[in-house]
Amino acid sequence: MKGKSIIEQNEIRGNQAAANVMGITECIFLLIYILNVLGIFIVKEKAMNLAFITGTILLVMPMIMNHFIDNSNPKLKYIYVLDASLFLLVVVSILSFHVVIVYVYPVLISCLYFSRRLTWIATALTASFVTIGQFASFFNQYVVDKNFDTIRNLIVFGIIPRALVLVALACVLGTMTNSTSRLLAEQQAAMQKILTHQQDMITGFALLAENRDEVSGKHVQRVSMYTEVLARAMQKRGLYPKVLTDDYIECLISSTKLHDIGRISVSDAVLQKPGKLTESEFELVKLHTTKGGEIISQTLKSDDEDFQKMAYEVAMYHHERWNGRGYPEELRETMIPLSARIVAICDVFEAISSKRCYRDAMPLDKCFEIIRRGRGVDFDPMMVDIFLDCQEQISEIYHKELNEVI
Repeated sequence: MKGKSIIEQNEIRGNQAAANVMGITECIFLLIYILNVLGIFIVKEKAMNLAFITGTILLVMPMIMNHFIDNSNPKLKYIYVLDASLFLLVVVSILSFHVVIVYVYPVLISCLYFSRRLTWIATALTASFVTIGQFASFFNQYVVDKNFDTIRNLIVFGIIPRALVLVALACVLGTMTNSTSRLLAEQQAAMQKILTHQQDMITGFALLAENRDEVSGKHVQRVSMYTEVLARAMQKRGLYPKVLTDDYIECLISSTKLHDIGRISVSDAVLQKPGKLTESEFELVKLHTTKGGEIISQTLKSDDEDFQKMAYEVAMYHHERWNGRGYPEELRETMIPLSARIVAICDVFEAISSKRCYRDAMPLDKCFEIIRRGRGVDFDPMMVDIFLDCQEQISEIYHKELNEVI
């Protein structure tokens, strides 16, 4: 969840925790039901059966929803608090004074999210449902509460004192959650500032390498954009579902900006040579992969270990080939890291579709044909198929960037 803010991450964890807490509550409720059947508790069978059935439906619902609804959905927290409040209404209406401790249940669920607003919503729902539930309990007579034998006694000695205690508790919890949410917001702002500095540093490194070759233009930017198109298309098709997450793709896009960082170690005479490179000159160019890996591992220090690892892999292995004839380590097929296999296709496509000091840009149709011919030879065949399916998106990016340069 690195790509998400602290508050978003907390909401996701809060949704998971709320569902788990309700699942645990259901287990406790089941134990109480069994103990009542065994005669250890004294709740009437009809009341207990009704409370258990309806309560179980409400308590199990969040666990089911967690499997079918994205946990990052911002509406879930409200649904879960409402669900907890409805559970409270059921047990208060049917079990009455046996469940006084459950009155704080929705408010406690809301505290998982460190949201003052949600805490007050939970408090309002709890106060309303407890009041309705106590009136319902008084009239349905499932459990006779001798302390509240009249409406007046119910209001004066039951509803009002409990409402006051509930509001007092909500004030304490609301203050705590407000303080915590403020701290989370401050921490998020500090982290965002660090991330901005990191992105600026990455962009600076990328420009430092790219500006060594004036005719390469926006190579890094276009490779990053093509990479995102390909990675998103793979994600939509369900490939590598445990790996190709939104966070992974965001990390890959940032890492791609550094794929040619090793070019700063290659002399201008070689980089800007208008003619064909000699064998020895090409060997110097090939060193930009290992040099790039060294620069990232030794110079680019980041608290995000996943980013540093991926940036290293992309810089080091984006010239490896599916048939094992690439460089620097002649890796083949899936021995090549996934990130580098994705970038390899996009890097080659961008290179052949752009003007270089030693040749003109190739026509777009020919570029796609070269990628197609590299299927299963230079590139991962599955990725080539998907890349070619994205021709329209790739072409749009190419023409848009070309027009901006012109």
